[in-house]
Amino acid sequence: MRTLKRILGATVAGAGLVAAVSMTAAAAPPFVKGTIDANGGLNGRIAPSVHTSANYLFKDGDKVSIDCRTKGTIVGGNAEWYLISGEGDANWVSAKYVDLAGAAPDWCGPDESISVTITKDVYSRQGPSTADKKRRLQHPGGQEALCYTYTNISGGGRWVVTTEDGWVPASAVKSSKEIPFCER
Repeated sequence: MRTLKRILGATVAGAGLVAAVSMTAAAAPPFVKGTIDANGGLNGRIAPSVHTSANYLFKDGDKVSIDCRTKGTIVGGNAEWYLISGEGDANWVSAKYVDLAGAAPDWCGPDESISVTITKDVYSRQGPSTADKKRRLQHPGGQEALCYTYTNISGGGRWVVTTEDGWVPASAVKSSKEIPFCER
């Protein structure tokens, strides 16, 4: 069986590449289970950012199935966000408030990154919105991307997560292949 690599950018502390995660190409692994550990509950959001709309409230102690993980707004020192499956709409939650029952979920996106071109100077961000902290100025040129998500706030629309340094607006990205939605 061949081994596939998954790469995700935007490290917690600064620029750089996050470690590659390997998985064997067979059937998709089962969902990772977790428990919400947030006194007062935890908002599920439409994208991995505290600046996007909340569309579901998970109660403290709720058991959840996690589809995949990505980087987003840093919450309490933790930049990882989980996509919760089975609630209808996309529900992203900060990993800070989820206790896992096993290994971490796979990274969102395809098993291999997609070559893209940044078409103009644009700032990468911690999460997929202009309200998220700027990471660094990206200049036109080639990069690798994994997937996209949507936001509905000011500066919203489609955002792409790169393997270089976080989220960039899709309007600044060109690709010869379709970039998939952030899910497993």
